[in-house]
Amino acid sequence: MRWRWVAAALLAALAGPAAADVALVALDPGGTLPTETAGRVVAALEQAGFAIAEGADPAPLESVRGGRVLVILAGQGVTTGATAWVLPRSARAASAAAVAVVAVPLGVYLDLAGPGGIVVVAQVPDAAPPGGRLLPGLGTPRVPEGTVLVVLPAHGLSAFVADTLLAPGADLAGALASPGPEVRVFGRLPDVPGDGDVLAWQEALAILGHLPVPLDGRDGAGTAAAIADWQAAGGYAPDGVLTPRQVERLLTRAAERGAALAAEARHAARANARADVALWRARGVAGDVAGLAAYLERFPWGSYAGPARAHVAALEAAAVAAAPDQERAAYRAAVVEGASALRRFVDATPRSALAPFAALRRNLVQMGDDPGDAAGQEASLIAAPGVARGVADRLDMLGLPGASAPRDAIAQYQSRRGLVPHGFLDAQTLRMLVAETRRVSPGGPCSASGSC
Repeated sequence: MRWRWVAAALLAALAGPAAADVALVALDPGGTLPTETAGRVVAALEQAGFAIAEGADPAPLESVRGGRVLVILAGQGVTTGATAWVLPRSARAASAAAVAVVAVPLGVYLDLAGPGGIVVVAQVPDAAPPGGRLLPGLGTPRVPEGTVLVVLPAHGLSAFVADTLLAPGADLAGALASPGPEVRVFGRLPDVPGDGDVLAWQEALAILGHLPVPLDGRDGAGTAAAIADWQAAGGYAPDGVLTPRQVERLLTRAAERGAALAAEARHAARANARADVALWRARGVAGDVAGLAAYLERFPWGSYAGPARAHVAALEAAAVAAAPDQERAAYRAAVVEGASALRRFVDATPRSALAPFAALRRNLVQMGDDPGDAAGQEASLIAAPGVARGVADRLDMLGLPGASAPRDAIAQYQSRRGLVPHGFLDAQTLRMLVAETRRVSPGGPCSASGSC
């Protein structure tokens, strides 16, 4: 994942599952650092959208799920050679045992920062030589893979935070690779994936059912949350950051499942096309209301749906014109009111010549008005960035009107793939659609007819 700064929720919300970006700052304003310097650092972090925890207690970092972590410590570095601490000016480094009582080892912050995290230590001039077997400075710290430790003089802290860490559009990895003369950098950030890499992850997560997930090729909190969900299901630490080995496993499993889903879609499309033709020849081609209704109720978006609807409309118009005035008025009112009124019309006038048309209208309307829990699923799925646009684009790729008439396009796709054609984007539809139109896989998308 890229190192990005995104708007974070309040720190109190970190106990929940949502991803957020957090800055833990232990600056000891007025003691270790001048109050004005500490204020500039905190203000820059707030402007960048960080949730800020002030103080040396690392507990807030333990609740981060998928967000990025920045730790800023100011003080005097002391080390035993194996363990290092950063002490405020007021603390006395009499011995390692004494320091361990009042301070948190630097390694704890580094471990909690996790992959993509940055720990910044602003060193102040030694207040007094450390006692016991302690040595001044941080020595050569052990930095976990994917985490970065930056050590610099305290007087350069505010400029480094504002101009390097938080500068919009800055090449952070490049800046850390070539720091200034007074800045030391240990470790390196994870490799930054390209947009195609991120889109591949997003598609893989969608195919495997870790929804909602964005489909925009951009990393962020939504993608990190879906990654964390996949990690938790697979027994990994759910930190929202993929290791190279996890990327390989994610893409491999998605390729296997995606191939099965795409094959299922092709099979369903071909079977659906055969059944479409067979039913039209058996019932629709005769041109009677009952046969046309049987066809349209089974294939509302079928290959012959256009001619069938036109024929039904002509028969309906003739029946309406021939109906008694009172019956005609009741029918027209029921058409305007919808499915419930159409049902009442059929129940009240079962022998009317208009009853078959009322029943057909009711059944077709109910397909879109009664999608079960699909409407709720759609609301959840399209809340993720880029999903609605991505789905429309993928439907367009299949020759369906995804941009101009997305509800109809979804219903047509569902009908042709043997799904319930309610026109709402449910999880099953999204997974099959993504599997069939993976943009980063070889072979390209399938055609609307189901051939690939």
